Amino acid sequence: MAASRLALLSRTCRTIGNVPNAVRRNTSGERMNEGGHFGHVLGDRRSELCVKCMARQAGDCVLDDLRSMSCDTLPFLPWISGDTIMKPASLTYPTLTDALWSSDRALVRNTLLVVAGSLALWASAKLSIPFWPVPMTMQTFMVLVIGMTFGWKLGGLTVALYLFQGAIGMPVFSGSPERGIGLAYLFGPTGGYLMGFFAAAVITGWLAERGWDRRVLTAFAAIAIGIIVIYASGLAWLSAWTGWGQPLLAAGLFPFVLAELVKMALAAAVLPLGWKLLDRRS
Repeated sequence: MAASRLALLSRTCRTIGNVPNAVRRNTSGERMNEGGHFGHVLGDRRSELCVKCMARQAGDCVLDDLRSMSCDTLPFLPWISGDTIMKPASLTYPTLTDALWSSDRALVRNTLLVVAGSLALWASAKLSIPFWPVPMTMQTFMVLVIGMTFGWKLGGLTVALYLFQGAIGMPVFSGSPERGIGLAYLFGPTGGYLMGFFAAAVITGWLAERGWDRRVLTAFAAIAIGIIVIYASGLAWLSAWTGWGQPLLAAGLFPFVLAELVKMALAAAVLPLGWKLLDRRS
């Protein structure tokens, strides 16, 4: 029966980076391990042994056939518990941060990532690059890259911390303190874009955990979705000051289109490149 499941569900993984996290259970329904992305190769201590090795240790595992399989031909398998098979779409891939930095102390690791990410957002908001028709900051780029490299949970927490820092009066926003500070700035005309940062980080992080950051086209699509979310939120909020129509678009969209296209292309190139470099190193 296990062999028939393998025949129906398996596909050969082409690269280590493309193997998603998986949780497998033995026939008694007990959780065996999680993180089927070859932790022994990527250094992920959450999964020190590959699925082949874990299957060798599990006497009642329904996947006993895997004992004779090598890691190079190990198929991508969904969650299996007895006769129950979970759909592959429910599985998630490791993020780039997961692959680069794993730790037994997840709380310490995640805290450092969230704090470092919020500082990176602060710096990107203050960085002004000469561009046409208006100077360009790298803040939307940083928001989306953090979302796609951290995943939806850590990405969302990072942006939430950044917004909290601004809300309590820290000059972390691009126009602060010159154009306001604290809650006055957060709920001012550009507040909708800031709120959109959180939603965009969560959405792009969720897409990255489904493998959208592995190829240029899917990474570009994920980044485009994030940009649309940010500007939809920002324009809807800004309309309370400008009204709908040409004044709204002239103030909140048209001056930034070209810069956003450049940042989208840059992010879509950087993320898959990171995976390729990681695969070569592995």
